[in-house]
Amino acid sequence: MPDPADLPSVAVAIRPEECVQRIPGDLDGDCQLDAYEVCMLGGHGHDVCECVENGGNMDVCVTEQNCEKLKDMLDPNKADIVPELENLKNAVNPNGEVGVLFKKNNGTYTNADIPPTNTPNVPITSGGDTYGAAHTHPTFGGFPMFTWADVYVLANLYNNAATDVKNEVTFMMVGKETNLSAEASVYALVIEDIEALNAALSSDLFNIVTLGKTLNQSSSLEKIIEVLVDAQNLSYGGDNEAEFLSEFSGHGIKLFKAENDLSNWKELEYNPALNSVFENPCN
Repeated sequence: MPDPADLPSVAVAIRPEECVQRIPGDLDGDCQLDAYEVCMLGGHGHDVCECVENGGNMDVCVTEQNCEKLKDMLDPNKADIVPELENLKNAVNPNGEVGVLFKKNNGTYTNADIPPTNTPNVPITSGGDTYGAAHTHPTFGGFPMFTWADVYVLANLYNNAATDVKNEVTFMMVGKETNLSAEASVYALVIEDIEALNAALSSDLFNIVTLGKTLNQSSSLEKIIEVLVDAQNLSYGGDNEAEFLSEFSGHGIKLFKAENDLSNWKELEYNPALNSVFENPCN
């Protein structure tokens, strides 16, 4: 019998246990979720999830990506929406609204004006290559902050957008206080967690129908949203930024405000203990 030490060595490949049942969100088929896949499953884009995979903190990665996205919109070599925002700042009026749609097709950015109205609302269409929009709020009969209906529009913009523009979705509002000589402010909403946003909006609709004395199961969506917005209007009256961030703290969204000269953005964060809003400028 030969000495085992004299036998030639043989490499043995040991196959891992076969992955027979894929997990939702398992992109590489290894039957487990890594940091990147968990992040993608949460509705975040490639850039955010790559940042997380490389060891970044989720909140920091999301903020950095949102800042980059919004700064790209101001960049004259990219989306270049500054002229559109300047026009909207000058178009704020006592009664009606006006807006603009932001589109991107095969890497090319375009904008489409929305005709002005004489009412405190303007139609925002969603779907396809539309990745965002901006609109004004009237100085009378409204206030310079997003409404519940605006947050609902943000969700529709994302849910109906083409896959390749979903990560760029944003909804902007331009408004100012009753003083017509005051300079208009520009705000932007972005989505942090689309699943949380959709769930929160559904809950809001259900609760207002259940608790609202003027609504029932056969009430139209338009009527339900009208009641939600009216309730919001009644509850506001002080610091609109703080009140909005407090009311929508569980909706999976982030609020940004542009510098007056539209050169940069800052994220607005609410501290409930101090009932104050802190500004974090984008780098």
